[in-house]
Amino acid sequence: MLRPAVITLLFGLPLVGQLADLPIEHYELPNGVKVILHSDHKAPVVHVNLRFRVGSKQEPPGHNGYAHLYEHLLFVDGYLGRAVEIGATGANATTTYDYTEYYETVPASRLERMLWMESNRFANFTKSVKQTTLDRQRDVVRNEIHGHDNETDTRIDRQKQANLFPPRTPVPARFAGVG
Repeated sequence: MLRPAVITLLFGLPLVGQLADLPIEHYELPNGVKVILHSDHKAPVVHVNLRFRVGSKQEPPGHNGYAHLYEHLLFVDGYLGRAVEIGATGANATTTYDYTEYYETVPASRLERMLWMESNRFANFTKSVKQTTLDRQRDVVRNEIHGHDNETDTRIDRQKQANLFPPRTPVPARFAGVG
């Protein structure tokens, strides 16, 4: 068991030195959004990554898939097509135990428009989701979850989650009664 850790450390140490030399700016906007910025003017593109501290670990015991469902719902209403129209590539999202993030790469000249589109989709979320869309995406998420039920890594992940977040773990008040 010690051997993989040693190998990871040996291969990981050179990377730590390389990452430490990156010029990274950290600041907070007046609305509380934290920005981490690294500029590299060698390429005329910008990678936008929005991370929210909402993941599956915040879901009430016995109720899973909410974070993943919201991830899906934020791609409805033609957002992806409009992003592609302004040159976005690699637009996608992911949900983990700890967070949900949305990301895309855009031409640097389109950054302002992309940030406006991102803020607009979150600001208008409740107006853009219709019951039919909610039902359809709920079925998609259920199928994705059940489609992976018999995969070994999914069973291991669920066991890890059950051990990390046992049923007796208190649910934060803001999530109580969600499902």
